[in-house]
Amino acid sequence: MRIASHVATLVVICAAWLGPAPAFAQGSLADLASKTRPTDVPGTEQEWIVRTVVGRMATLANLANPATAAQPTVTVTTQAPSPAVFRVVVGDGAPLTLKVVGHIWDPRTYAPVAAALGVRPADGGASAAAVTTADAAFVQALTDTSLARLLEHDARISTALRAQPRAAGLHEQAALLLGALALREGAGLYTDGRPAWSRLTAHLAMARAVEPSRSQALAGRLAEALMLVEVGREVDAVAALKPFEDASQPAAVRAWAAALRVRASGDWRLIAKPAASTPLVRTAYARAYAWRVGLTPLLAWLDDNQVQADLPLTRVMLSQSFPVAVANQYASTALIAELAEAEQAARAYGVAVGAEAATLLNAVGRPGGTGPFRVLDWPLVAATVERHIVARMKSVFEAEQMLGRRERIRQAPSELEKMFATLPMAATALALMGGEAAPRHLAAAAAVVRARKDAIPPALWTALVQEGQRSARAVSWPTSDVWFNPWEPDGTALKPDERLARPGAPRPPLPMAEALHRLAPSESWLSWRLAWWRVEGSTPTIAAVRAEVGPAMAYDNGAVTRIFRNVKGSHEDYVTLAGEMCALNVERCEDLGLEFLKEGRDVEAATELRRWFGRARDRVAASNGVLWLTRYLFDQGQVADARAIAVGADEVGSGTGMVTLAELLERQGDDAGAEARYKRVQDRYGTTWHLGAHYLRRWKASGDPAMRDRGLALVADTFPAGFEVPPASGAAPADGVAFTNFGARAAKAGLRRTDVIVGIDGVRVRWDGQATVILRASHDAAVQFTVWRDGAYTTVKGTLPQRWLGVVYKTYKPDVPTLQ
Repeated sequence: MRIASHVATLVVICAAWLGPAPAFAQGSLADLASKTRPTDVPGTEQEWIVRTVVGRMATLANLANPATAAQPTVTVTTQAPSPAVFRVVVGDGAPLTLKVVGHIWDPRTYAPVAAALGVRPADGGASAAAVTTADAAFVQALTDTSLARLLEHDARISTALRAQPRAAGLHEQAALLLGALALREGAGLYTDGRPAWSRLTAHLAMARAVEPSRSQALAGRLAEALMLVEVGREVDAVAALKPFEDASQPAAVRAWAAALRVRASGDWRLIAKPAASTPLVRTAYARAYAWRVGLTPLLAWLDDNQVQADLPLTRVMLSQSFPVAVANQYASTALIAELAEAEQAARAYGVAVGAEAATLLNAVGRPGGTGPFRVLDWPLVAATVERHIVARMKSVFEAEQMLGRRERIRQAPSELEKMFATLPMAATALALMGGEAAPRHLAAAAAVVRARKDAIPPALWTALVQEGQRSARAVSWPTSDVWFNPWEPDGTALKPDERLARPGAPRPPLPMAEALHRLAPSESWLSWRLAWWRVEGSTPTIAAVRAEVGPAMAYDNGAVTRIFRNVKGSHEDYVTLAGEMCALNVERCEDLGLEFLKEGRDVEAATELRRWFGRARDRVAASNGVLWLTRYLFDQGQVADARAIAVGADEVGSGTGMVTLAELLERQGDDAGAEARYKRVQDRYGTTWHLGAHYLRRWKASGDPAMRDRGLALVADTFPAGFEVPPASGAAPADGVAFTNFGARAAKAGLRRTDVIVGIDGVRVRWDGQATVILRASHDAAVQFTVWRDGAYTTVKGTLPQRWLGVVYKTYKPDVPTLQ
């Protein structure tokens, strides 16, 4: 079903599904702090993890007599940060010393806990044949990770564990079930597998304790491999998965191995026929392909293979910045799907859900313990559900931004607040939306973080802190430094991009960074940082970064793009990199054309840009990127080709696409048709300068002062002081335009890479937007620049075909050095 992604429609849809929209408005952020249930959280994330694992083990140890076994108090104190050592006290028991083995979620770490809880090796157990048969059937069934299937498995395993709390095989199945739940997460900044991992660890530790001499069954081995994947031990995970990849293994086992290996390395090429694979494998492929190549190519893959995007695939597409096509097709429908899954989950747990949406959201936002022991209990599942609903709230807003609907962008935060304020985590999403209510939303989000810092994953914490800094408003924000330090739990990478990117995060010593890289060599963000850390104070070479990234260069477009954008090299280097980007993702073929254009290789640039425009799936980006191409083709006398491309760009409805056709009509003498389209851009996007530049060009061609006055009025926002005269002498400029990159095309116009442009065609330019307008204010290839060069102002007259510099320029400030 295709639904326009805006909040007004969302209200209608929600009303149709769950009743009148006002039913959402059962709470507000004003009293959120009092309604947010504070938790007694330890002082650091590591202590919280240890306490969670130990607490779950205590619950499991007492399953045999739940009537007399209340959850004991668990206290954790750090004795040494790394290698980590903890002092743990369970109830009124004697203190235990836990030394981390491998990593903090390694079940071997918690062997002393099982003994202290009275867990002894079981007398006998199920036969190996019975365990093997049950495990094989379970692993086969678990390749379907829909919530309904997970809940079916949970009901069986939980019932069996209550009856046989010392059955190692059941604990191993419980561990893999928890891992499967964590793999379903696709909540962007909100994604948080830590609660499930801690429970997974508890079950594996119990399995080891009750049958220490037993060889792990299939489910247990896969669960341990899954944990290695999730905590960033790629090399160890690949080694653990290798036995499962043999052709003699059942198809379901090989499917699990493939999904986990792709998740570990990001190498989507390992899946030969993803469209025909199980949902587990298909989602793993889509996740890797989206992150390593791009979302638009993923959409193309879905279309080409006629794959229907189920909820896990939709989550993949909405878990990062998404293009217009995703905004149009998935943003609001995904939120409806998440609400439907929330209702499905609540009913499965016997949680009262009435006809009104508020009843459901209250149940999700404030879950309580219900019924007997379950592996996947309601509080755990409700927290997962809440993270996805809140993440999709944010997606709805981001879709409005992507589609440029100014009024909807303004209204969306307040409307979403009315609908979802009963979810405590909603405050954090609202805080990231900005707008008039930003101070109130930030304050409410800070209250949530203070009360439930264990529920805030590092990427979300970083985003909230950065939003608070951007807002420049006083918000008492909890610091993450103490909570997340030490960020590195004994040799576990655990998403270093999220933990090292946060404000104030300490940079790891070089030997530690190298050790982490050895554990996860395909983690391209860490590879990138390591290349820079090795040359402290300098810039790495392209060859050095390539070597650091290693084999991932062949499948990770992000890694290639990062080098292309940020590392100095020759034109030949950039052509090679751009070619690699283009081969991985057709949307990046534009970069190859622009690299040729920068160096004045116009014929090759036009060839590549035409090929890109014809193949690109992101039609908005394509329509925005062919203005130079249509100018060039027109100048070469290829008017029919220029018009075909301009019409195609205009049909998309993007601002620049519409301008492209308007400009071509103008050059063909159809001023009325051009003016009408410029006015459409103004009406739709609120941008006036395109029409203003049109009038200025007509003034220069005709000398009509009325056209000049109209043009100046429409560019007044860009030139608030009117058209000023560039300086001819005097002190160094306080503002102007400098180059971010440079090439032969700009050099042929007489410019140098260190120039500061202060005037174009006799008009003073103080920032990059003014330079763009003046360059567009004429079609004449003759151009005059006033530049600050070698300590003096200089006039440079040159020829600039298509009035196009082919380089990136930026606003210049004296304290920012120009390009050297």
